[in-house]
This record gives sequence, structure tokens and C-alpha cells, in this order.
Amino acid sequence: MTRALAVTLLSCFLGFVTGCGDTADPEPDEGNPFEGTYKVTSHTKDEMGCTGPGTEVTGGDTFFRLTEENLFGTAVLAYRTCTDATTCEESTNLFASFINMGNGWVRHIETASGTSETCALSLTEGPLVETETGLRLESRTHSADVMLNMGEECDTDLVEPRRDELTCTAIEILVADKL
Repeated sequence: MTRALAVTLLSCFLGFVTGCGDTADPEPDEGNPFEGTYKVTSHTKDEMGCTGPGTEVTGGDTFFRLTEENLFGTAVLAYRTCTDATTCEESTNLFASFINMGNGWVRHIETASGTSETCALSLTEGPLVETETGLRLESRTHSADVMLNMGEECDTDLVEPRRDELTCTAIEILVADKL
């Protein structure tokens, strides 16, 4: 985990523990079509670029569950690993979860790490799409090492303003059937 991401997650946790933040937390939408347990039917990843589906992922999750929850005042489609169709972990995998960006559920992860001169930025995002039998996720990772301006800190706040400097470095496609 990068230092900036760890600080971001720690800040969120401390805000939650101390009671800071918005007390009017939004409730999850009822009837979210993505909520449920899934069995992965195809999972590929290409970490050499974004030209194709890549190679089959081995050793990944065979089953997972998605549940809409409220996390620090934000509606999240929480991803939980399952050992089978009925037994799932209690903890949420935040890196595999989704947020509603206003136009649907999206996996959106920003990271930043580096020194006072250079910063390694990355953005992984992809929409969750409902299919006839379940869902499809096609996410792309964009990254770059960028030079920092005088007084600028390496932080995830740089990802959006520097988005045009990031190049697509990986693609992941996951298809799963709803049980």
C-alpha cells in the first residue's frame, strides 16, 4: 500500500472513529441489481498494456459477494471474497469494491508514492456492467512517474489534474454469473 493511500485510509478511519464528518449519511439504494453472490466465469489480465484481454488469471476468487453499504458517508458496493456460494468473508476488500460516480457503479482507485522530486501516480477505473447472467467489469490502470513542481507534494490529489500524463498500462476483464 502506498504511503499516500495509507494516509488517506487512516484519515477516513480516524474521522469515523472520532465522529467527524457528515452525520446525515446516505442510505444505500434499495433493490441494487448488483447485490448478490457471483461465480467467476472468466477473469483475464494484461499487465503489459491495454491492447487485449490478456491471460487467464489463476488463483483468483472463484466466488464473491457484492452488498451495497454506507462507508464513511459514501454508498459503496462492497466486495467480499467467498470460499463457496454460501460462505463469504466478513471484511470488505476496498480495492475490489465500487463507488457510484453518478453514472453507475465504478471501480475507482487512485494511488501516489514518491519523493520530493518525482511521484508515481496511478488510476484504476472501470464500470460495472449488468449482463443477462450477471456482470462484467473491464477496468484499466493508467500510470506514470511525474516530475513535481516546487512545493508540490506527491499525493492522490495529483491524479485528476495530471490525468493526461498517465498512460494505460494494464487491463483486467472479469465476467461472473449471479447465483
